[in-house]
Amino acid sequence: LGQDNLLPTASKLGWRYDASSPGGRQMWPVKRGGVWDLPLQGMPFPGHSFEVLSMDYNILANQSKNSTKGMPSRYPGWRKQAAGAYLAGFERAYTTNRAPFFIGNHFEEWNGGIYMDAVEEVIKKTAGKKDVR
Repeated sequence: LGQDNLLPTASKLGWRYDASSPGGRQMWPVKRGGVWDLPLQGMPFPGHSFEVLSMDYNILANQSKNSTKGMPSRYPGWRKQAAGAYLAGFERAYTTNRAPFFIGNHFEEWNGGIYMDAVEEVIKKTAGKKDVR
């Protein structure tokens, strides 16, 4: 159905924001139909020539092929890759247009909880930077 069909109903239901759209590179949020559009952003994916959306599932799909319980021996490398992707996305926003960097996270223990760990690692590395909230 798409976001264009969702937003009129979302507005009537009192939604304040929608984060379901892929927004491309670091974009500032805008209001569409009275609802804030908080798009997921493309971010560099370490070790690859393509980008992934800034959401845990998009990283997982490229690491363990849609399995939430991939090979445990790969977790450390995947965690490092996820943290690297989030950090690269943050740095691109921080050093260019300063758009808010959104991370979609399902708060699940997928692949041993590596995606939650990666988010925590990046927050610790970036929270103290000037103008970061």
